[in-house]
Amino acid sequence: MQIVIQLCLSLSLLGFIINLILGYVSLSHGNFVIFHLVVGLASTFLGVSGTMLSTSYFLGIRDQLTEEDKLSKMDSQVLSEAKMIKKALFSSCGMAMTLILLHTIVGACVFIRIIPALPHHVLAYIVVMAQAKALRATLAFHRFQKKLPHLGYTAS
Repeated sequence: MQIVIQLCLSLSLLGFIINLILGYVSLSHGNFVIFHLVVGLASTFLGVSGTMLSTSYFLGIRDQLTEEDKLSKMDSQVLSEAKMIKKALFSSCGMAMTLILLHTIVGACVFIRIIPALPHHVLAYIVVMAQAKALRATLAFHRFQKKLPHLGYTAS
C-alpha cells in the first residue's frame, strides 16, 4: 500500500511540474492546450487519490495502534509521535487536496475564458509546493510505520 500511495503522490507531483511547463508552452502553441488539459486532469486524479489513500491508510494504522494500546500499555513516545505525524499528514494532505481541486476549477474557468490566466498560474506554483509538502508528510508517516515492528508493535 505504501508503494501505491508514494507512486500516486510522486506521479502527481511530476505531472503538476510538467503541466506547469506545458502551460507556458501552450500559450505560444495552441496544439498543447488539450495535452495540458489531459495531463492536468490526470495529475489531479492522482493527487486527490494519493492524499485520500494516505490519510485513510493512516487512520487504519492509528486504529491498530489504539487497539494495541488498550491491550498492552504502549510507549508514550510512540503515541506522541503518531499524534505529531497525524497533525502534519492531515494538514498537508488536506491543504494539498483543497488547492488541487481549486486549481482545477480555476483552470476550467480559464479554459472557457471566464477569468484571466494569472490566478491559474499562481495557483499552479502553490499546488506544486503543497503537493511536495504532502509527499514529505506521507514519507515521514511511512518511516514511522517502518519503525513500528522494531519497537515490538504489529501495526502494518
